[in-house]
Amino acid sequence: MDCEDALRSLREWLRARDGMAIAYSGGVDSTLLSALAAEEAPGRYQAFYVDLPYISRMQRRAALETAEALGLDLVTLPAEGQEFEAVRRNDRGRCYHCKAIIYDMVSEAGRLRGLGAVVDGENPGDEDDVRPGRVAARERGVLSPLVELGIGRGLVERMVRRLELPVRLSKESCLATRLEPGAAWDDALLDRIERAESFLHEMGIGQARVRVCGDDARIEVAPAEMAALLDMGRKVHTRLRELGFRHVSLDLKGYRSGSMWE
Repeated sequence: MDCEDALRSLREWLRARDGMAIAYSGGVDSTLLSALAAEEAPGRYQAFYVDLPYISRMQRRAALETAEALGLDLVTLPAEGQEFEAVRRNDRGRCYHCKAIIYDMVSEAGRLRGLGAVVDGENPGDEDDVRPGRVAARERGVLSPLVELGIGRGLVERMVRRLELPVRLSKESCLATRLEPGAAWDDALLDRIERAESFLHEMGIGQARVRVCGDDARIEVAPAEMAALLDMGRKVHTRLRELGFRHVSLDLKGYRSGSMWE
């Protein structure tokens, strides 16, 4: 399937739906769905952004700015009052419990607006991963048009470029993914991690993760950016020490998703 065929199929899928509550995160997949829904199903969709306490300020700001730039019909759902204890345990069920909160909130908000279906941006690559969050989606009957139509991540990115959507193509994830499995965390620790990653971005590093093991920070960047990071190593070390990390190291395998489970 080429880009034009994929766009045509996704537009037809959206036009055929009668009332959609789209779980919008500001990522590439949900942005594409929401942007096309705004064109193909005006008045028959609503995008919902669940404002979670473990999402970085940068990610939250980017999601809302993208929605505004696209003129999306977006409602932000505050997560105050939600029970996050199961998420804070940070075990292999973390993503399941997080997604359950998101889908349940979006489903209820959609129901109050007369919207029957909850739609998300899962793609075939996510399906192959068998991630716990996908179990929560299946249990709740969430619709995943990219999976139904066989539109993978690479094709999604080509569609985003074709439509010139103002969204970053780098993968984003919640700040809890920076911690060891089972490690306790609180808002103060997540704030330190976010400040460290923001500093790396300010220094010109694109894709960066600061993984935390006890009091130590392990930095993951794309292989192509390792030399640049090493050149500014003293500045990076000084800043992360100021943020309370004891030892600062560079992971020579580079950035990869889910490395804390290795």
